[in-house]
Amino acid sequence: LGLGLAAVACLTVVVSALLTRTRTLQAQLEQSSEDSATLSELFSSELERLRVQLSQTQEDSDSLDEILGSILKGGLPGHLEMTSKDYWCVKTMEVSYTDQEGERRNWRQSGYHVNCFVPGGARDIEVTFGVVGGAECKQVDRSKPDFPYIYDETGRMKLEKFTYERCPGNVRYELRGPSLATFVSHVTEVPASSLQAPVGVRGKPLLLSHRACGNHGACDGRTLGDS
Repeated sequence: LGLGLAAVACLTVVVSALLTRTRTLQAQLEQSSEDSATLSELFSSELERLRVQLSQTQEDSDSLDEILGSILKGGLPGHLEMTSKDYWCVKTMEVSYTDQEGERRNWRQSGYHVNCFVPGGARDIEVTFGVVGGAECKQVDRSKPDFPYIYDETGRMKLEKFTYERCPGNVRYELRGPSLATFVSHVTEVPASSLQAPVGVRGKPLLLSHRACGNHGACDGRTLGDS
């Protein structure tokens, strides 16, 4: 009887130990499963982040290829800048042009300082100005200090419109006046051929020729450089 009780006690201890070991292994398996799920989620998140980065890189690369292709095919883009010399009203610049594929494009933006970049190779560029809630800019005689309006044969004021057969280099338009009488007071153009001037003696850039435009696109030659 004593030996039987001892055997039962030993068997009980062994079974208890096995149950404890089983529970421990089960807990470890559950923990491993949770860790595996967490690791899988982490890898999925990291892979998604890498996929988004690769997609963004591809988009940037495509955009850069498009820009470089435009430059190689048509040259450097043109820069049209409108600046308001007062704050009577919010001015608007409108630009239309034909791109390299022959499509007519239109661009419009309002503000006190507006920039428009015309793709290289664009042609038949037209630039007009107006006022938000106001009138279109009419043509004035910029050679006279009081900027009188210019009229056509019927006595009507002419619309101020700047046209360029090919993409210009850098053109700056200065506007003044209230909403019903805004006008272009000064225009300065830097031709595309002068935008990348070579370096002269002692590292100083050579002079850049530009044109200060008056009426009807007529320009007088001037020079940009050291005074």
